[in-house]
Amino acid sequence: MSVITTIEDLRILAQKRVPRMFYDYADSGSWTESTYRANESDFQKIKLRQRVAVNMEGRSTATTMIGQPVAMPVAIAPTGLTGMQHADGEILAARAAQKFGVPFTLSTMSICSIEDVSKATGGHPFWFQLYVMRDRDFIERLIERARAANCSALVITLDLQILGQRHKDLKNGLSAPPKLTLPNILNIATKPRWALGMLGTPRRQFGNIVGHVKGVENMGSLSSWTAQQFDPRLNWGDVEWIKKRWGGKIILKGIQDVEDARLAVESGADALIVSNHGGRQLDGAQSSIEALPAIVDSVGKQIEVHMDGGIRSGQDVLKARALGAQGTYIGRAFLYGLGAMGQPGVEKALQIIHNELDLTMAVGADDAQDRVELTGPVPLTLIIGFVTIYAAGYVTLHRMSLVEAVETAVGEIMTASRGLSPVLLIGAYELRHCLDIPYKVAINEAVELARDRETCIAMERKWADDLLLTTVFDVSDNWLIVKKGDPV
Repeated sequence: MSVITTIEDLRILAQKRVPRMFYDYADSGSWTESTYRANESDFQKIKLRQRVAVNMEGRSTATTMIGQPVAMPVAIAPTGLTGMQHADGEILAARAAQKFGVPFTLSTMSICSIEDVSKATGGHPFWFQLYVMRDRDFIERLIERARAANCSALVITLDLQILGQRHKDLKNGLSAPPKLTLPNILNIATKPRWALGMLGTPRRQFGNIVGHVKGVENMGSLSSWTAQQFDPRLNWGDVEWIKKRWGGKIILKGIQDVEDARLAVESGADALIVSNHGGRQLDGAQSSIEALPAIVDSVGKQIEVHMDGGIRSGQDVLKARALGAQGTYIGRAFLYGLGAMGQPGVEKALQIIHNELDLTMAVGADDAQDRVELTGPVPLTLIIGFVTIYAAGYVTLHRMSLVEAVETAVGEIMTASRGLSPVLLIGAYELRHCLDIPYKVAINEAVELARDRETCIAMERKWADDLLLTTVFDVSDNWLIVKKGDPV
């Protein structure tokens, strides 16, 4: 393939170069694979708004994830057996992520060890994904190893205590190293690039486990240990136990339900990932992008919300951001690149996504500020603000959450001294009381007026004593918003 322009191009090339059992391991879901397919197809249902004759300068894909600067809101997801897609796969993917400026997440079930990745990247910080197992001593040692390797966040996977059934893995007789059945031998013989790479590396087993668990010294003894170790009793008490021992940033992966999202907030985690494990666990569950908006609406002001599942383009990243995700993760997209071309393939996958994201921001947003914030043209957070004030006589909001929400929706319309824009309040009043004004007119008018700082200031002076406005009091770290005339 002479020209690679899409993640699909990388997938086709990976399918040609990776042995069938390992390609199928990456490119499969549980049972009928309906959720796996929905993760990707549901993105296509979300349409973009094209704008023209707007200033395209000043846009940037740069943002933060759990306070860490990133080149774009994309991290490499933890994937098991990555080193079986390509020799030293985890090392190559971590180097690509480091070079591009995005986070890399290492799986507990990786082929390359924590120490391998740390040494190969010069001690550059990466994230480590932790599976909760019955052997608590092993978990404690894993945490200490991650801390010693300069890992900057711990990703706790909550949705893999019992393995979902993936038919392709059973039919292929998946194992690491591969079972040398006649069909597997014949298939590997057609993948000389892969085979030579594996012959040239000593890393062909689960590096985080073999040699680190008593009685597990090879792949043969690993199988029986692993079968007994995934703990179906995992609960929120275990999350608290891990949090205390880690002491650093915590991300909870596998949240699909609003109630679980609220429990994630209560756990004190720094972020959660809306994820169905790539459709590999519960077939028939919602796609991640479908589950995202309700979770953002419920807890998005209390915890950083990320998502994974189905991202194959920069447009998918933009759509996830527009629906409230602070960051996204790519799993299969980088695995296709890795299997196709090694480290250059992972870099290519990241470049493809970044280029698509940047170009879509240029033609699918209202102004430079919109593009910088990756919000697109839909003032979703503004509408949420309207509804909040509309539904309640008063509301207490965290100051920074409010600032970020309003700035993201309509540009910079407030200063530290002025507080809440009167335009927002007037728009809310119109929605609540002026039933003769169509709701779309009220919202659109507020958006346009709020873009003009001078207009906002003039309106603040004009209506300062009018009952249409609420009075805003600065109370500690919160904005207390009450109706004018109410006792304070």
